[in-house]
Amino acid sequence: MKLQIFYQNQPGIEVQTISVLASFCSYHPDSAVMQPSENGWVYETELAPGDYYYKFLINGTLLLNDPLANCYAPRNESEEELWSFLRVGPSGERLYNSTSYPVYLEDYRLSGSFTEGTVINRRQFSAELDKKIVAGFGFRNTEGVHTVTVLWTGPDNTPREYAEAVLGPQETPEQLERLWFWLDTEALEQPEGVWTLLLFIDGAYVLEDRFQIGNALSYSRDGTVNNRY
Repeated sequence: MKLQIFYQNQPGIEVQTISVLASFCSYHPDSAVMQPSENGWVYETELAPGDYYYKFLINGTLLLNDPLANCYAPRNESEEELWSFLRVGPSGERLYNSTSYPVYLEDYRLSGSFTEGTVINRRQFSAELDKKIVAGFGFRNTEGVHTVTVLWTGPDNTPREYAEAVLGPQETPEQLERLWFWLDTEALEQPEGVWTLLLFIDGAYVLEDRFQIGNALSYSRDGTVNNRY
């Protein structure tokens, strides 16, 4: 029985090449190249009954989970990274998990520091003054385990960096759990311009934000740039 894996095009990512990086092909990107289809991409194959792990490799650099998988797990006990989980039944059909695992994003902040206190959300940063640009995302009432991915795209619309973290249920459902992601400005070449931050949960697009990196001598009290040169 033919089995199909789909990737649906999402905002913020211009897909040029995409492969299924999977255990059924020894994680070799050239062994499961996806083909264009309506509103996305598709890979078709036949698999023996069993369990498999996979992610999408986009443009040779970005790894994202499959939002349609609805089941994510580490590949072994020593690994924390979550992969999309695929189970093939005895007749060669793909089996799906029908349970829903909600994720509630309650808070998002963008600043130049790590703090749980009150911060000024900023959209202007200085390559001279800000060593890091820090994004914090607060979650409550999480069910199941999820992959949270942040992609930083430069002024030329080219993805520069991405990072991934695992989000699981809070010990107390009402407790706010914050995940931190940051862009190290000292490691960037020619950082000046408008950047884009993209957030994905389990490979699905959630939000997009834009901010500017420039050169500044100081900031005003509300976080805006003074004395730009």
